[in-house]
Amino acid sequence: MVGIELEDVSKCYGSTKVIDKINLTIKEGERVIFLGPSGCGKSTTLRMIAGLEEVTSGHIYLGGKEVTPLPSGQRDIAMVFQNYALYPNMTVQDNITFALRANKVAKSEIQERLNSALEMLDLVNYRDRLPKDLSGGQRQRVALARALVKRSKFFLLDEPLSNLDVALRQSARNQLIEIHDRYQQTFVYVTHDQVEAMTMGHRIVLMNKGEIQMVGTPDEVYNHPANVFTATFIGSPKMNIQEVSRQGNLITVGKQELHLSSEWGEHLSQFTSQNFLLGIRPEHIHIYREKVDNSFLAHVSKTENLGPNYAIYVETNSTQWVVISDIRNWQPGEECYLTFEMDKIHLFDVESKESMGYPSFS
Repeated sequence: MVGIELEDVSKCYGSTKVIDKINLTIKEGERVIFLGPSGCGKSTTLRMIAGLEEVTSGHIYLGGKEVTPLPSGQRDIAMVFQNYALYPNMTVQDNITFALRANKVAKSEIQERLNSALEMLDLVNYRDRLPKDLSGGQRQRVALARALVKRSKFFLLDEPLSNLDVALRQSARNQLIEIHDRYQQTFVYVTHDQVEAMTMGHRIVLMNKGEIQMVGTPDEVYNHPANVFTATFIGSPKMNIQEVSRQGNLITVGKQELHLSSEWGEHLSQFTSQNFLLGIRPEHIHIYREKVDNSFLAHVSKTENLGPNYAIYVETNSTQWVVISDIRNWQPGEECYLTFEMDKIHLFDVESKESMGYPSFS
């Protein structure tokens, strides 16, 4: 069943269009992550789903029912914001149950939901504390508990973990996944952090400049990006992108030639253009000190220590590449040879920046 559907949804502030005719279907119970850079429109889209922002044009459906004209309170949503928005003069348990009491939920039901949330989010020992007596991570868990006890069908989260440190964010991500696995709400989560998106989402909705760039599973957006923006936004260090030319099964990379695999040669035979953008992730380039088959010459410019491995920056003619390597002792100016994993390259149209598709590899 459909959980959330956006149909030609646009948002304008005056003459400035910030969301441009978005169409999206989110399945009931699905965990979907809105990902993109600051200002791309992801939070605005979430707020329109929540009823906190008016839709300029288009329609929004929740559970098959159009809610475009309905206020937030009539949409059966629970929302968690980046700032905790806790009442400073209320205890943890009063903050969590405030909305339930305001809606005159039975006391026994309130107590059952409260106890369940406190236990799930490890807040039992903090129930009588005020927000000022809690750490940032504890306050965020209170905000999550407040949303959780509503038992809404739609759970919307707007960068809820961005104020937490790395260790707390990892723990909180696990708790959010546990919450969703237990209650199976339709779950929409906004973040600019690709790690959160890749680890939490059933699907990722990648946005830029008010438009959806790609919708897909984490594997799909990483391994088969729809365009150059997706390719370079997902992954760190980001994907190498260079313009190359092709003649038959040969491509010219910085005035040096490489043989394409037969699968790529056959796939490209359907296109008339001989120039395209080649993309390859740093972890799919291999670096050697001696020439090997189907390699090209380059020179090391600098290295970066990434902890478990190293980012090696190399140059050849007018092109620059980043390579991930386990070898530490590369020196600036040193000669090296690079090879590509041919089943891991990506080709994009020079003009549209859209993917040229992928061959089938046996």
